[in-house]
Amino acid sequence: MNACMDERRRRRRLIPWGDTSAMNDRSEKKPQEKQYARTEVAESVRVAIGLLKPKFRLPILLKYIEGLSYDEIATVMGCSKGTVASRLNRGHSQLSKHLAHLREHVVGEE
Repeated sequence: MNACMDERRRRRRLIPWGDTSAMNDRSEKKPQEKQYARTEVAESVRVAIGLLKPKFRLPILLKYIEGLSYDEIATVMGCSKGTVASRLNRGHSQLSKHLAHLREHVVGEE
């Protein structure tokens, strides 16, 4: 688990400050205000993930950042696949609560 977290930290340091191309391939076509709003949403998501307890944060990071399957996450965490599913579900619920204030902004852009 620590190796995965260290790798994530290392990757975060290597991304240039203004680089938002990973979020949107068409970023150059959007007005500057929309690009700023997307950057702010991304930062809010990072903060919300940071607020999660480690037992909920780790499966979220392993699934969505590292791209691991439930089986692989279970192996890394030393728990069952059902526990992984449960922790992901709880993590999603907590993220939803932390990010509820963004719903109107994200829905308005679609």
